[in-house]
Parts: sequence; C-alpha cells; structure tokens
Amino acid sequence: FIRDRDELARMYSMADVFVNPTHADTLPTVNMESICAGTPVITYDVGGAPELVDADTGTVVPEGDVPAVLRAIDEILSRDMPACSDTGKARFDKVKCYGKYIDLYREICGDTPESAH
Repeated sequence: FIRDRDELARMYSMADVFVNPTHADTLPTVNMESICAGTPVITYDVGGAPELVDADTGTVVPEGDVPAVLRAIDEILSRDMPACSDTGKARFDKVKCYGKYIDLYREICGDTPESAH
C-alpha cells in the first residue's frame, strides 16, 4: 500500500504499460492513476474500464482474451505515446470534474447559473 501520491506516480511511471485484467470494476481508479503518470493502460472491456481508456492512453481488449492482452502489450511498446500523461491530466482534472458535477446537479434540480444569482 502506497500512501504518498508522488511515490505512487513514480511507481506507475516506472512501467512501460499497466495491465489491469479486471473482470468487474465500475470506475477503476488505478487506470486513471496510471494514465496520469504517463503509463498506458491495457484493460478488459468490462464495467467502466473502457470509458477511461482511448487510443492516446492505452487499449481495451475483450474480457479474458489473454492473447489479445499480449498483442496489445507488443503494440503499445512499439509506439510512442507521449500524450498519455497530458491526456489523462486534462481528462481527470479535479476542478474540471467538480464543475461537471455541479452542472449536473444544477440540471437535475432545474437550477441554472443565471437563476442562482
């Protein structure tokens, strides 16, 4: 268990690729952490895992398809993915995400920024 965020980021960034063969996950934080550290992710096409990974940040493969995982590792190692960290930091920026939650709550409540004043 690693509590220090900087140490955790260093651990993720030491790897060339992060493989998360999850069979059930709603929003795998480990995928977000890896992407933000600049390490591309390979994960199964289950739950919320595919929503976090795109061509700039890794690969999604069918659940349980180990040969596809091995091919994805080779494919990722053969290409340069310098935008992985930048993409992750932009996509998972807490201020931007909090703003989206506030907008959603306002929409659900029928409140708009104009009516809040």
